[in-house]
Amino acid sequence: MYTAAGSYDKAMALHVELLREILAPENENELIEIISGEALKQLILQQMNLLKRSYQRLGRWSEDPEEYKKLWCGFEEQFKPTDDLWKGIDHIRSWTPKPPGVKINEGVGMWKAPTNWCFLLTDEEKKERVRHACHREEDDN
Repeated sequence: MYTAAGSYDKAMALHVELLREILAPENENELIEIISGEALKQLILQQMNLLKRSYQRLGRWSEDPEEYKKLWCGFEEQFKPTDDLWKGIDHIRSWTPKPPGVKINEGVGMWKAPTNWCFLLTDEEKKERVRHACHREEDDN
């Protein structure tokens, strides 16, 4: 939502905060229980790409550029240079603000309403749940 509102610095701060939490979680056990392996790499890659896009949209870093480079180096220490993670993103040194061809509102990093809200059931799904609940009550008796 920050991106859609043009608050690219706030979007950048959000992605940095998520990456910092992944790199040095307050409670490492909770992070590992929630996400690990390939899913963790995908999350890191997603957040790095969104950070890159925020940087390009804003046209500058919102903090000292060294802070972002330190963050990147932290991930370089955790993942080998040959790791698949690095195939999905250019090195931070090669990022340029507002490069040609980057559109500000092309949709990357912007919130989109889901096509199907899980908690909004169709009439058929409602009937199925009622049937299921009725059968459960019969089994309890």
